[in-house]
Amino acid sequence: TPRGTIRVSTVEATAVDLVGYPHRAGGLEHAATVIAELAERIDPERLVAAARTAPMPWAQRLGYLLDVAGEADKAELLKRHVQEEARDITPLIPAVPRAGAVRDAGWKLDVNAKEAPAPGTVPSPANDHGSPESRAEGALDPHNDDKKALFRL
Repeated sequence: TPRGTIRVSTVEATAVDLVGYPHRAGGLEHAATVIAELAERIDPERLVAAARTAPMPWAQRLGYLLDVAGEADKAELLKRHVQEEARDITPLIPAVPRAGAVRDAGWKLDVNAKEAPAPGTVPSPANDHGSPESRAEGALDPHNDDKKALFRL
Protein backbone atom coordinates (compact mmCIF):
# COMPACT_ATOMS: atom_id res chain seq x y z
CA THR A 1 0.00 0.00 0.00
CA PRO A 2 1.14 3.62 -0.23
CA ARG A 3 1.60 3.65 3.55
CA GLY A 4 3.72 0.49 3.73
CA THR A 5 3.55 -3.26 3.72
CA ILE A 6 0.62 -5.10 5.22
CA ARG A 7 1.40 -8.58 6.41
CA VAL A 8 -1.52 -10.84 5.55
CA SER A 9 -0.10 -14.17 6.72
CA THR A 10 3.07 -15.88 7.86
CA VAL A 11 4.69 -18.82 6.12
CA GLU A 12 3.78 -20.94 9.14
CA ALA A 13 0.11 -19.87 9.19
CA THR A 14 -0.10 -20.51 5.45
CA ALA A 15 1.26 -24.04 5.91
CA VAL A 16 -1.32 -24.73 8.63
CA ASP A 17 -4.11 -23.36 6.45
CA LEU A 18 -3.02 -25.50 3.50
CA VAL A 19 -3.60 -28.72 5.44
CA GLY A 20 -6.77 -27.34 6.98
CA TYR A 21 -8.32 -26.28 3.69
CA PRO A 22 -6.69 -28.55 1.09
CA HIS A 23 -9.68 -28.24 -1.24
CA ARG A 24 -8.80 -24.54 -1.63
CA ALA A 25 -5.29 -25.52 -2.76
CA GLY A 26 -6.37 -28.10 -5.33
CA GLY A 27 -6.30 -31.02 -2.89
CA LEU A 28 -3.90 -32.35 -0.30
CA GLU A 29 -1.49 -33.48 -3.02
CA HIS A 30 -1.02 -29.88 -4.19
CA ALA A 31 -1.00 -28.53 -0.64
CA ALA A 32 1.82 -30.96 0.18
CA THR A 33 3.84 -29.71 -2.76
CA VAL A 34 3.47 -26.09 -1.63
CA ILE A 35 4.33 -27.02 1.97
CA ALA A 36 7.52 -28.73 0.75
CA GLU A 37 8.47 -25.55 -1.10
CA LEU A 38 7.70 -23.36 1.93
CA ALA A 39 9.62 -25.60 4.34
CA GLU A 40 12.98 -23.85 4.04
CA ARG A 41 11.38 -20.62 5.32
CA ILE A 42 9.46 -22.19 8.23
CA ASP A 43 10.50 -21.25 11.76
CA PRO A 44 9.77 -24.22 14.06
CA GLU A 45 8.68 -22.13 17.06
CA ARG A 46 6.32 -20.00 14.97
CA LEU A 47 5.01 -23.19 13.37
CA VAL A 48 3.92 -24.53 16.76
CA ALA A 49 2.36 -21.17 17.62
CA ALA A 50 0.39 -21.20 14.36
CA ALA A 51 -0.63 -24.84 14.87
CA ARG A 52 -2.03 -24.04 18.33
CA THR A 53 -4.62 -21.79 16.64
CA ALA A 54 -6.01 -24.68 14.56
CA PRO A 55 -7.54 -28.11 15.19
CA MET A 56 -5.02 -30.76 16.24
CA PRO A 57 -5.53 -32.95 13.12
CA TRP A 58 -4.14 -30.10 11.02
CA ALA A 59 -0.89 -30.17 13.04
CA GLN A 60 -0.70 -33.95 12.70
CA ARG A 61 -1.10 -33.82 8.93
CA LEU A 62 1.27 -30.88 8.50
CA GLY A 63 3.99 -32.52 10.56
CA TYR A 64 3.74 -35.75 8.61
CA LEU A 65 3.95 -33.87 5.30
CA LEU A 66 7.03 -31.99 6.49
CA ASP A 67 8.63 -35.30 7.49
CA VAL A 68 7.87 -36.78 4.07
CA ALA A 69 9.42 -33.73 2.44
CA GLY A 70 12.63 -34.42 4.36
CA GLU A 71 12.14 -31.49 6.72
CA ALA A 72 11.91 -33.39 10.02
CA ASP A 73 14.10 -30.76 11.69
CA LYS A 74 11.49 -28.10 10.92
CA ALA A 75 8.77 -30.36 12.37
CA GLU A 76 10.55 -31.51 15.56
CA LEU A 77 8.88 -29.01 17.91
CA LEU A 78 5.54 -29.59 16.22
CA LYS A 79 5.92 -33.35 16.77
CA ARG A 80 6.53 -32.77 20.46
CA HIS A 81 3.38 -30.64 20.58
CA VAL A 82 1.36 -33.35 18.82
CA GLN A 83 2.71 -36.11 21.06
CA GLU A 84 1.82 -34.14 24.18
CA GLU A 85 -1.55 -32.75 23.10
CA ALA A 86 -3.17 -35.02 20.48
CA ARG A 87 -5.74 -37.35 21.97
CA ASP A 88 -6.88 -39.12 18.81
CA ILE A 89 -5.38 -40.86 15.82
CA THR A 90 -6.46 -38.93 12.71
CA PRO A 91 -6.46 -39.94 9.04
CA LEU A 92 -4.14 -38.18 6.62
CA ILE A 93 -7.07 -37.82 4.21
CA PRO A 94 -10.38 -37.49 6.09
CA ALA A 95 -12.64 -38.52 3.17
CA VAL A 96 -10.72 -41.73 2.40
CA PRO A 97 -11.38 -44.97 4.34
CA ARG A 98 -8.70 -46.02 6.81
CA ALA A 99 -8.78 -49.70 5.81
CA GLY A 100 -5.21 -50.72 5.03
CA ALA A 101 -3.77 -47.45 6.35
CA VAL A 102 -0.32 -47.45 7.86
CA ARG A 103 -0.13 -45.91 11.32
CA ASP A 104 2.50 -43.27 11.95
CA ALA A 105 2.75 -43.41 15.73
CA GLY A 106 4.92 -40.29 15.97
CA TRP A 107 2.25 -38.13 14.34
CA LYS A 108 -0.70 -40.17 15.65
CA LEU A 109 -1.80 -40.41 12.04
CA ASP A 110 -3.27 -43.10 9.80
CA VAL A 111 -1.58 -42.73 6.41
CA ASN A 112 -4.45 -43.66 4.11
CA ALA A 113 -3.05 -42.37 0.81
CA LYS A 114 -1.97 -44.47 -2.14
CA GLU A 115 1.76 -44.57 -2.71
CA ALA A 116 2.52 -42.41 0.32
CA PRO A 117 6.28 -42.39 0.84
CA ALA A 118 7.67 -42.91 4.31
CA PRO A 119 8.92 -39.84 6.18
CA GLY A 120 12.32 -38.69 5.02
CA THR A 121 12.23 -40.62 1.74
CA VAL A 122 12.34 -37.59 -0.51
CA PRO A 123 15.76 -37.71 -2.18
CA SER A 124 18.55 -35.39 -1.17
CA PRO A 125 20.35 -33.30 -3.79
CA ALA A 126 23.24 -35.79 -3.70
CA ASN A 127 21.03 -38.64 -4.95
CA ASP A 128 20.49 -39.60 -8.57
CA HIS A 129 16.97 -38.23 -9.09
CA GLY A 130 16.38 -40.12 -12.30
CA SER A 131 16.64 -43.69 -11.05
CA PRO A 132 13.71 -45.43 -9.36
CA GLU A 133 16.02 -46.72 -6.63
CA SER A 134 16.97 -43.21 -5.56
CA ARG A 135 13.48 -41.87 -4.96
CA ALA A 136 10.22 -42.96 -3.42
CA GLU A 137 7.51 -43.62 -5.98
CA GLY A 138 5.51 -40.42 -6.38
CA ALA A 139 7.73 -38.46 -3.98
CA LEU A 140 8.43 -34.79 -4.48
CA ASP A 141 11.83 -34.04 -5.92
CA PRO A 142 12.53 -30.47 -4.79
CA HIS A 143 15.44 -30.22 -7.22
CA ASN A 144 13.48 -31.12 -10.33
CA ASP A 145 11.51 -28.58 -12.34
CA ASP A 146 8.61 -30.95 -13.07
CA LYS A 147 7.46 -31.09 -9.45
CA LYS A 148 6.04 -34.51 -8.59
CA ALA A 149 3.43 -34.85 -5.88
CA LEU A 150 4.36 -36.23 -2.48
CA PHE A 151 1.74 -38.93 -2.88
CA ARG A 152 -1.05 -40.01 -5.16
CA LEU A 153 -4.66 -39.89 -4.05
